[in-house]
Amino acid sequence: MPDGDLNEVKTDYENNKTLKDLMGSLAENEGRMIGLFALLIIISGNFLGDLFPLSVQKILSTNVYVKHLFSFLTLFFFVYLTMPDVRQDGPGVVFIIYVIFLMSAKLPAAIWFTLVGLITILYLESVHVKGSKGNKTKGTNKNQPNFVENTLVPITILSIMGVTIFGFFDVIRIYYNIPFKKRPTLLHFFFEKDLK
Repeated sequence: MPDGDLNEVKTDYENNKTLKDLMGSLAENEGRMIGLFALLIIISGNFLGDLFPLSVQKILSTNVYVKHLFSFLTLFFFVYLTMPDVRQDGPGVVFIIYVIFLMSAKLPAAIWFTLVGLITILYLESVHVKGSKGNKTKGTNKNQPNFVENTLVPITILSIMGVTIFGFFDVIRIYYNIPFKKRPTLLHFFFEKDLK
């Protein structure tokens, strides 16, 4: 392509506001697309177990500890390796997330769904806050206080903390309500499916 044609394409791009906006939107949504890709990979992983050798399939279907190992490795890969802000905090964050996951797996269904719903709301609020901060840099709403960021996000975080603390006390209550002679070790309690 001669230099004249290249300059003409560059000039057309600079003058075409719609094309620049589209390209900007695609670049901004790259992170979301990576998240969607990660979700699709995780979901498709449920159907790939048949590709493993039969002996591995048997181990995965009967050994809950191996399942947890693969679950932790999946979490580590998708959270620690693909999210730069988590990577800065170090791999200990992934361990904390997994411990919270283990405890949440013992929650009663109503508390679990409430917790997942609140986490979803928090995620949607953070997307809104990031979007509104992007608008502020473009020159709109510079001095307007952000209701979502200043009010709804803290309320949602406090709600998540409250539901989590209530749920974790319920998990402890369930554990100590198991008769002493039938009470499993903490390792079995957190890693086995259902011990009631």
